[in-house]
Amino acid sequence: LSLSLSLSLSLSLSLSLSLSLSLSLSSLSLSLSLFSLSLSLSLSLSLSLSLSLSLSLSLSLSLSLSLSLSLSLLLSLSLSLSLFFFSLSLSLSLSLSLSLSLSLSLSLSLSDEQQKDYLLERRDLAIDFIFSLVLIEVLKQIPLHPLMDGLIQEVINLAFKHFKYKEGYLGPNTGNMHMVADLYAEVVGVVAQSR
Repeated sequence: LSLSLSLSLSLSLSLSLSLSLSLSLSSLSLSLSLFSLSLSLSLSLSLSLSLSLSLSLSLSLSLSLSLSLSLSLLLSLSLSLSLFFFSLSLSLSLSLSLSLSLSLSLSLSLSDEQQKDYLLERRDLAIDFIFSLVLIEVLKQIPLHPLMDGLIQEVINLAFKHFKYKEGYLGPNTGNMHMVADLYAEVVGVVAQSR
């Protein structure tokens, strides 16, 4: 009886040991699965963070690329416009020098003072010509805001005054004056169209 009792006690002890061992194994397995789950969650979180970081980096890169592209486009437009005005001023100066040499040969009878006034007037006309062409091109390209009506009216008034003065001029530079007057009329027309 004592042997059977000791055997049953050892059996119950071994059962309790195996039960505690299985419980510790199951708790270890549970803690391992929780650890692997938290590890996979943190890994997926870090992957999603790196993906969002790379997406935001590529977005900022595309924005900066678009900005640099628009800046280079604006620079090339500015360069072509300045080249156009340079060639225009060069052809204008060549035309003026040719007409100046022709007019100088025709106006030998004019006095030196009249000739100086005549040359200064031609220079002023060349400047007016280039200025009015640039003003026309600028006014065609920029949108005029309705709140700028005072400024627009001032441009119209000044251009109209120049037009009236140059249209009524009679003198040695009459043809050139009328051409510049027509350009000032064109300025008024461009401003009126953009309104």
